[in-house]
Amino acid sequence: MIASGLACSATAPASAQDADSPGIRWVRKPVWSRVPTEDEILGAYPYRTSKLIEGGSAIIVCQVTSEGALSPCMVRSEDPSLYGFGRSALAVAKFMQMAPRGSDGQPTSGAYVAVPIMFRLPPEQLPPEATLR
Repeated sequence: MIASGLACSATAPASAQDADSPGIRWVRKPVWSRVPTEDEILGAYPYRTSKLIEGGSAIIVCQVTSEGALSPCMVRSEDPSLYGFGRSALAVAKFMQMAPRGSDGQPTSGAYVAVPIMFRLPPEQLPPEATLR
């Protein structure tokens, strides 16, 4: 059973202004050389939230290093807000690595990528009072 997931694609830049900023490159078609395992994502699940709701999501925006790591990263959005899913998504980023070129052939080093990450607890780990989202 899937406990959580990573949408292994990129989303749009953080805003239209970001997309048009001179000198800013965005990875639009990433190729992942490493994605986090379900256990790594579940391990980053916000503990206090696991007693309240079934799951949530966040989008993080990161710069790709020359080694393909994602750093630095920032939270673009999280849903629901104030439950810690943004911080958890930042923790998951350390388990990700991008190939030197996207599927469009463009280099990824120094570019930015927006990564959506979903967190979902398996039903057997949900307390009876958890709210389904």
